[in-house]
Amino acid sequence: MGEDAMLGRPGERSIETHRTAAACLPEMEVRGNTEEVADHMERRARQVIAAAASLHEVEAEIDIVGQTLGGPCDERAREIVERSVAIGVNVFARAVARASKQNA
Repeated sequence: MGEDAMLGRPGERSIETHRTAAACLPEMEVRGNTEEVADHMERRARQVIAAAASLHEVEAEIDIVGQTLGGPCDERAREIVERSVAIGVNVFARAVARASKQNA
């Protein structure tokens, strides 16, 4: 509360008013390892958004602008990503080791 709200006598109440934007347009994304987990995360997000809107006496509107369902993984693509990550980790580990030696 603002400073003015604290200047009353004990038991008095001051009400502050605030001007707010006409709209708040946050973006969010929910994910899950399975469709069941993703559904749970979406339900929970909707509950939290509804509760926050209710708390602030405003309306909340949710638009789903994209969605994907799990699918089979391309084995060749998985292998390429796996090798790329391993190479990147090795390069990073060598750089850290080199920097540690230089700073020792």
